[in-house]
Amino acid sequence: MFFSESVTSLTFIQSFVKKRDPRAHLCLWVGTSASTCIIYHLLLPTDRQNSTVSVAHSGSIVQTRGRMLYTALMDRNFCLLEGAAESYHEKVIAKPKEGDRNHSEENDFPNKVLTKLSLSPTCSNATEHSREDDFLQFAVLVSEDEVHTVALPNFNSLFLYRPEFPFVKARATHVHGYPVLMLLNGAGQIVILSLPSLRLLLCSNLFRHSVDYDDPICFKTSFAEHGLGMYAITPSEIQKFTVCSELASQVQESAGELFVPVDMPEPPKSSFLKGMSTLFASQKDSFDLDSIFLDKNSNSVPGSSMRSIAKTIPGPSSMEQATARGASAGHAANMALQALHERAEKLNVTVDATERLKENAMTLSQRTGKLVEKYEKKKWYNF
Repeated sequence: MFFSESVTSLTFIQSFVKKRDPRAHLCLWVGTSASTCIIYHLLLPTDRQNSTVSVAHSGSIVQTRGRMLYTALMDRNFCLLEGAAESYHEKVIAKPKEGDRNHSEENDFPNKVLTKLSLSPTCSNATEHSREDDFLQFAVLVSEDEVHTVALPNFNSLFLYRPEFPFVKARATHVHGYPVLMLLNGAGQIVILSLPSLRLLLCSNLFRHSVDYDDPICFKTSFAEHGLGMYAITPSEIQKFTVCSELASQVQESAGELFVPVDMPEPPKSSFLKGMSTLFASQKDSFDLDSIFLDKNSNSVPGSSMRSIAKTIPGPSSMEQATARGASAGHAANMALQALHERAEKLNVTVDATERLKENAMTLSQRTGKLVEKYEKKKWYNF
């Protein structure tokens, strides 16, 4: 497939695109920059290893205003649909007979229903003027200048919304379980529309500046389920936001703590045998003699040890103290002598500099005197 314009959106899904055809086909919805949405049929061969997928034009083209941004589909119960993109599980599927032409791809690749049936909205205004066969599916086409809800397979226009500012990003999501359309417009605002009626539910500022389609902030912004979204403020920071009040109230409850203070447990006491084993071992393990020879008598005061055990407290001897004091005094004397030598050297340098200045002054005085005598002898009229 070759396009004269650029492709701006792709949607793989099983949909009803042929009029008077009750069967669903695997389709590719291609949104372009030329305000068109082209629908192609995907023909899957039986042997996928030796054959390729064939693409055929369905003959259906939807014209919109502005560049196509997003395409979402809903079933006849107004539940959001998603393509068959489950993880692969090998299943044994009975091959249809050659004469059986009623075999449909709908049973092989069913769409995934995202919305609960009990929370699906009702739309009485649209069903009053249409037959039941006209509403097999609904397509929500989002472009820069409008949002369009179309009934499939007859492609009847049901709802239309034209914004004040052009849209730059869109995604279908759920808020409180109900399907909505989450959009970002050029003014930096988040817009929430109901599905499929396209009623305005919320319009709130997200960015302080205007946003274009090619703006880098659009590529750094992402929408998710339950009205969540995030965007990169800096290369190392991500800002998360939500349009759902229920999730916003749970932020404080779900926030964790980086550090939780916990009291340290008491260290285990070493047994008597473990302490005695270290007395004759080569390794040096610390053990408490008071805890080993503690008086176990119940009448004794707790914490009192045996008086026959003397405890030696090692300390510095008098000879070591005298040696330390002598060494410190000698070091101080050496420092004082070194300071005196440095001061004497500085004084000698100062005296030498003074002598040189004196000699230079005397030489200058002599030259000045000779110059004065020379000009005194010279007459003023002698040239």
